[in-house]
Amino acid sequence: MAAIASLKAILTSTIRNKLPDATLAADTCNALDKLLYFDTELVFDTYIRSMLSEIEAAKDKAVKYAQNLEDKVLERTKALSELSRNDSLTGLLNKRAFVDEFRLSLARAKREHEPLTLLYIDVDNFKQINDTDGHSRGDMALKNSGSDPCRHRMRNRRLRQIWWRQVLHHAFEYR
Repeated sequence: MAAIASLKAILTSTIRNKLPDATLAADTCNALDKLLYFDTELVFDTYIRSMLSEIEAAKDKAVKYAQNLEDKVLERTKALSELSRNDSLTGLLNKRAFVDEFRLSLARAKREHEPLTLLYIDVDNFKQINDTDGHSRGDMALKNSGSDPCRHRMRNRRLRQIWWRQVLHHAFEYR
């Protein structure tokens, strides 16, 4: 602003000294005033728009960062929830989660007047597998017996479970 004021003073003085007609000099100084005012306003508007653009860009960056953090928190919360509810070996519900799910399923069955079937599976000779072949083999037996293909193979058998349980929401007819 000081530079514009100095420039205006020099130009005004030069115009008044060089133009013999006082009216023409006054009109020229007025035009110079308007031109400098317009130029100053244009510079400030451009500067303000530039600052607003930077602020908007920073805001967008902060919003994206916050959304990314929220997504990570949600993802980790889901992972922690799964870890706290599922057996790490078989992937099936642990006892606490089973009890919670069973209570919900029982309440739903009562409310909707529907039957509820509980599937309980016992791995035959599990202790013998553990004692004879070792715990890693026992873990493999548990993991395999909890897998989906195993569930399909056991349709016609009497099913019991030692380490894990699942709730079936509706009664199924096994052939």
